[in-house]
Amino acid sequence: MRKFSAILALMLWLPASLFAARWLENDYIYGANGTKEDSLSFYTSISQRFTVGAQASAYHNNLSLEWLYSYRLPLMYSGRGKFISFTPFVYPVAGSTRSGASGGKIDLVTSLTGADNDNYLHLTLSGALARQRAMLSGAADKKSFSETAFQLQIEKSFYKQFIFLVSGTGFSNPSGVSNRTLVAP
Repeated sequence: MRKFSAILALMLWLPASLFAARWLENDYIYGANGTKEDSLSFYTSISQRFTVGAQASAYHNNLSLEWLYSYRLPLMYSGRGKFISFTPFVYPVAGSTRSGASGGKIDLVTSLTGADNDNYLHLTLSGALARQRAMLSGAADKKSFSETAFQLQIEKSFYKQFIFLVSGTGFSNPSGVSNRTLVAP
């Protein structure tokens, strides 16, 4: 928790010192089984069309003995009729789960109709890749596997009052290893 507090303090100090703060957000979420999430996000414009950010999150529930952390560095481009986002992420290895992950996600949102059209049609394409490292019984017994996910979404608006959304998602596990096989007996 001390590392997370230091990162939160740095993220709060950095925008003020650079006079570049555009958006700073802190979210605290709680739910069933004592689930808690605390996250801090900072975004700044680096040009008229590009925005960069830094995000840190901590997760905890009654089922795990320690806080789990994640870090993301989103880079976004917003142009006429399109939006592109790339977000690399890291989940450091945690002692209670003995696993960690890293990867990235890319999103492309484009308008298939004119910008001022009340009856817009948007197409969203997304892809993600994650590589997980886990220890089964000790440091010598490490397993690694990766997974990919793809999503296609079409959103149609009628007079900005009614919205129809169709979405499909697919997953791929090229390593052939699933997290079910990593459960130690």
